[in-house]
Amino acid sequence: MLRFPESVPNFRKNKIVSFEGIPAALFAMDQMEGSKNVFLTEHTLLFVLKGEKLIHFSAETLRISSSEVALLKRGIYSMSEYIPDEDRFEALLIFIPDEFFERIHLQFETPGKPDSEKPYMVVPSDELLDGFKLHYKSYICATLNNLEYILKVKLEELFLLLLSNQYKKDLLRFIGSIVDGAPLQMDHIVRKYLFQPITISELARLSGRSAAAFKRDFAIHYQSSPRSWINQQRLKHAQTLLNGTNQRVTEIAYACGYENVPHFIRIFKKEFGLTPALYRRKKTTI
Repeated sequence: MLRFPESVPNFRKNKIVSFEGIPAALFAMDQMEGSKNVFLTEHTLLFVLKGEKLIHFSAETLRISSSEVALLKRGIYSMSEYIPDEDRFEALLIFIPDEFFERIHLQFETPGKPDSEKPYMVVPSDELLDGFKLHYKSYICATLNNLEYILKVKLEELFLLLLSNQYKKDLLRFIGSIVDGAPLQMDHIVRKYLFQPITISELARLSGRSAAAFKRDFAIHYQSSPRSWINQQRLKHAQTLLNGTNQRVTEIAYACGYENVPHFIRIFKKEFGLTPALYRRKKTTI
């Protein structure tokens, strides 16, 4: 699984800069790579410059083009890109710290109750926003001594532009859902991300809790530590897949949330006394 912004520098043709410890990136790719899981570890504002970004949900696929601006909450998304013939996909990613949204929330009154369940907001671009993204791209590609301070001012400018159009109320409600959102229900967040390869601290952040609060609430809800309970559930799922499918051990490890296959084999053997391959072989001979 890719983690943005951490994974961004690993791609060729990308430019990345940082202000207040939070990066902004110009991301480009030349060919189709299929759907992939992407963990946005920060709230992200997305400008598509070339092609289309596709975000796949269980009931819909969201298509974001260059004529739109998308704001995505921190979380795990299934994403792919549409790349026109003989062209490439290109996007501008601006990762936004929580503190910035808190300042916006204090400056403007939130009109109505926020919709805390919605993970994204998409609004049409306009002439001013189109001009902004081109200027922002040129700043990222430039070599300037005070670039961090310039980008900080540009982020303020961007949200003032967004709050100057007809979608102001919707945007403020969306920001309000980020700032004022109560911690998500424990069982909902754990079940949603159970088979994703994320750490306990990342799971805590996705739930809207500190690591200490998450471990405390988890113990109350499940009468177990997060690591122990999650591993037990993943290994039970691995058992089911070994018994009922022909998937390879590597595929099963990934399906259960383990990116490190040797680690999966080691803890499976510790739990069941056999490696996954021997466990399957024994079951098929009974």
